[in-house]
Amino acid sequence: MYGLHRYGLQMYGKILVVEDSLINQRALSWQLEHLGLSCDIVSTGAASLAALKIRRYEAVLMDMHLPDMEGCQAATLIRQAGFTLPIIALTADDTSKSAQKCFDAGMNEYLCKSLESTALEAALRRWLPAARQSKLEKHTSAESEGLVSGTEFDAFS
Repeated sequence: MYGLHRYGLQMYGKILVVEDSLINQRALSWQLEHLGLSCDIVSTGAASLAALKIRRYEAVLMDMHLPDMEGCQAATLIRQAGFTLPIIALTADDTSKSAQKCFDAGMNEYLCKSLESTALEAALRRWLPAARQSKLEKHTSAESEGLVSGTEFDAFS
């Protein structure tokens, strides 16, 4: 989901970060905030499944090496529970075998740490829900269809 930002389209929504390293948690939280996204952070695979059962998220960022289980196992459990949101793997292991294991577990994307902000942003823009129009684009579309007038959205000027 996107909103306006002075530098272009800024995303908005809530991301579930599944990461056990405090340093990586802070880095990911900062990157997501910079993109306009908020996040909840959990440090185990079991906690990720519990969080998904009580709150709606736009996507999951999943570390591959968690204290209680591998990220692929957590992703498999998430899919078996019926969740279809995008799961983006985060790992330091840059092999095609690891990537294939993630895809086989039902993950949608595979990103290598140390994570560049641009790579994370590109992945999130690919996988956030289908409502990809910004509020301004929706307004422009509604205005062209005669549903609203151009003066009703002062927040976008």
